[in-house]
Amino acid sequence: MSSYVGALLLCVGCTWIGIAAVGRLQRRAQTLQLFVSAITYLQSEIQFCLRPLPDIMHKLTQQYPTLAPVFKACETPITNESAFADTWGAALMNASLPLTADDLRILQDLGGSLGQFDARGQSSAICQTLAQLTDACKQANNAKTEKSKLFGFLGVATGVIVTILLI
Repeated sequence: MSSYVGALLLCVGCTWIGIAAVGRLQRRAQTLQLFVSAITYLQSEIQFCLRPLPDIMHKLTQQYPTLAPVFKACETPITNESAFADTWGAALMNASLPLTADDLRILQDLGGSLGQFDARGQSSAICQTLAQLTDACKQANNAKTEKSKLFGFLGVATGVIVTILLI
């Protein structure tokens, strides 16, 4: 009897691992979409309102609670040329976001441009970042669509196979 309970727990555990993998794919796609929205807002604020970065970061903290740790860390005024880029990069690394290394690189590259150029130069850098993030978002959504069923099936199948082998 206890072997059947153990087998059931093993099957459920493997299924849970598959479901967790699907969840990671979904969180990555959602996070990228949030960044696209937030950076679009950032662009409009810089381009049309000419607001200072700390003020924009404060508004982004309020509007995007999921990404708030990144924007909150960047609310302090810029004191030297590399301060914002360093703060931005550290905030991205410390936020434990469900993003790949390539996604983080795209976002870190943006940090090197913000606060360094005039509004037109920053807007140009933001446009490039938005194009890259949009592509990454499309890839994440495609991966989510293609791999969700696969990961779910692999979790269940692995649990069943291991259970059969142990019984």
